[in-house]
Amino acid sequence: MKALAGTRFLRIPLFFAWLIFFVPLLTPDYLLCQPIRAVWVTRWDYRSPGDIHNIMANLAGAGFNLVLFQVRGNGTVFYPSRFEPWAEELGGRDPGWNPLATAIDEAHSQGLRLYAWLNVFPGWRGKQPPANPQQLFNAHPDWFLADEDGTSLPLNPHYVWLNPVLPQVQQHLSNIVQELAAVPGLDGLHFDYFRFPGPGASYDSTTLALFRQTYGISAWDSTELWDRFRRDAITSWLRKNYRKIKAARPEFVFSAAIIGDYDNGPDVFLQDSHRWLAEGIMDAVFPMTYTDDLRLFERWLKRHAPYRHGRALCPGIMVYPDTATVFEELRIVRKMGLQGFSLFAYSSLFPDHQPTELARVLGQRWQVAPVPQFEIPAGPAPLYFRRVQVLPPHPRAADSLRIACTLGGDSSSTDSLACLTLWENDGIFPVPQILRLRRSTSRPEIWYSGQTVSPQGISEHFYAQAVAYRRGQVRRTAVHSELLHVIIDAATDRYRQASGRFGPLMLQPSVLAADDSGRVWVWEPGAGLHRLTADGKETPRSTMQTYQDSNGRARPLKNIVGLQFTGDNRLRAAMVTSGRTLILTAQPEDSVFLLQTAISGQATRAAFDGRGRIYLLQKDGWSVFAPDGAQLASVSFGRRHSPNGIAVSPDGETVLISCRTEGNVHRWQRAAPGGARVYTRAQDLPVASVGLGGVFWGLDGTVLVCHVPDSYVTVLDRHFRTVDYLIGGKPALRVPRAAVSSPSGELIYVLPTGGMTPVRLQQWKKISSQAE
Repeated sequence: MKALAGTRFLRIPLFFAWLIFFVPLLTPDYLLCQPIRAVWVTRWDYRSPGDIHNIMANLAGAGFNLVLFQVRGNGTVFYPSRFEPWAEELGGRDPGWNPLATAIDEAHSQGLRLYAWLNVFPGWRGKQPPANPQQLFNAHPDWFLADEDGTSLPLNPHYVWLNPVLPQVQQHLSNIVQELAAVPGLDGLHFDYFRFPGPGASYDSTTLALFRQTYGISAWDSTELWDRFRRDAITSWLRKNYRKIKAARPEFVFSAAIIGDYDNGPDVFLQDSHRWLAEGIMDAVFPMTYTDDLRLFERWLKRHAPYRHGRALCPGIMVYPDTATVFEELRIVRKMGLQGFSLFAYSSLFPDHQPTELARVLGQRWQVAPVPQFEIPAGPAPLYFRRVQVLPPHPRAADSLRIACTLGGDSSSTDSLACLTLWENDGIFPVPQILRLRRSTSRPEIWYSGQTVSPQGISEHFYAQAVAYRRGQVRRTAVHSELLHVIIDAATDRYRQASGRFGPLMLQPSVLAADDSGRVWVWEPGAGLHRLTADGKETPRSTMQTYQDSNGRARPLKNIVGLQFTGDNRLRAAMVTSGRTLILTAQPEDSVFLLQTAISGQATRAAFDGRGRIYLLQKDGWSVFAPDGAQLASVSFGRRHSPNGIAVSPDGETVLISCRTEGNVHRWQRAAPGGARVYTRAQDLPVASVGLGGVFWGLDGTVLVCHVPDSYVTVLDRHFRTVDYLIGGKPALRVPRAAVSSPSGELIYVLPTGGMTPVRLQQWKKISSQAE
């Protein structure tokens, strides 16, 4: 049983023409002021009162008006606290001055507002434990996240994280934010790392028991509920602290740096940022839209903009060496009418407190903007949609469809409420249908459609949006849900999940390959190339970690960007090192790779056709090379793209590129088969909503496309007809980043996105031999 009813699909169709009448006024008068011009000041930017004086003077002189000033990074702080020790960056002891109080005074003297920026859930950083026995990592090791095997996540060059679900952690963090909110003169709080590091965490015995107490099932019985449980832990903590602090200080601002690509937020990082805005428990969000791809930057912002609910949306912009990119992104922010932005970070604008050319230009162009005001309305949370779903929950080609939704927020005057649904399908309904929703008599917060939509065919993509409003005041009070994306599955599955938890846990695995005996090879950075048997076991000496160079010397494997079996039953790998891409080969039984050739330039991904020709992907295009490294063709995208993956047909005539910029899969066709290798852009594959997902083309002609935003894999035949969807399972397929099929197409292996947490493969087996 497989289907999709995700709510995180980015699409800008005819809805917005129709929704002009229904969408609320998203920008109240109190936000129609000069843009918020913010800058992140990291904990490494200052060490003395003189540093802070220079920071505030420089930012005011350059026209900024809001400082996001870091005071907590890894369970240690930059102010006198009753709950956590002084930061290691200050020697781990009282430096004799108060950085936060100094920053507040200096900022206000320059006409700037200042929010205390804190990394919420990181508890320590680095490979070595803290020296202070009172630091959280030493004092409360049981507060930290554990992986699926119940093992605490290890120290690493980055952060180890506190468990957001544990009551002890929540109370400790409540103490911190309430302590900060009481600091005289502080204007607000700015939350960073306010999420999980990835989906593969929080599997300690206490959290699993709390989940079972809540839902009466195990975490592996329902991926949907397990993810919701963890997201809700963060949201409920925020709700409690927001309401308590705002009751005492209504003018105090809550803000957060959130995932810039929203589609990765709810499922990968378990961050429900749009719900915070809908509930009215977050005043401003700063999406970390760090990309120099202008179309992707605007695409990300369009994913956030309709869901502000009257709050401030201020994208985070990376300070790139190319100042033209920064100014173009600022222009996009102004064009979209957003409330402001924040630049990352101070040290990139003022290295050693000296202005860069960008800082000087900003100071010349801007007049000092007024201090931003956030007069958040008091009272109950506004009306919002808690959930929208399709009925039946797993639609197939023969099903008629309905919509059901659950409202939350202010439930007063419910008799005046009305709800409707807009339905659209490009092939069936070129103009959206409007269906009225009925209220449930037993549960008045639930609404459902009495009218149905007739059955659709396999691979039909269906889009719906729910709208609620108070009769007679549509434009003032209408709220709308996020888009609901529904895929109509085949009546009969071709593939079924064979193993939900396959093989060992791996951290950030990136590429994989499979042979016909069921074995699978997976590259795990820092660990090597795993070779797993058909039942997911690792045999002795199964991890490949070296290759043999042209002189016969053993060299370490690293930075593998491509891995594939070719028609001669050889395993080929592409490895990036020192400005080159090395092509390596091995037989399935080998324990070491041999160097085949070296190609100048660094690929981001690589693929091979059935004859061993090499296809290297880069940000600006892709190239084809003979097995000996001679270049055969080169293709430029023409415009800046952010490609995720490359796949090629066994005969080398067709090349597929999964594109994050446009969210789809491009197809390039050889113009003259048998002649010169010239490729032209053909019609894109009939898929959408790819996000970070990759693409794979097997030797049997099976094409696999991964869809990160909505957690499914499309299976197409060699003619690009959809034959199946890999969705669901137990545990459910979640945010698939890469997938491969065995040479015969009998097995499919799916690699989930794990963020900074370890994940396992999933194995799917062919159960039908339908004619193609």
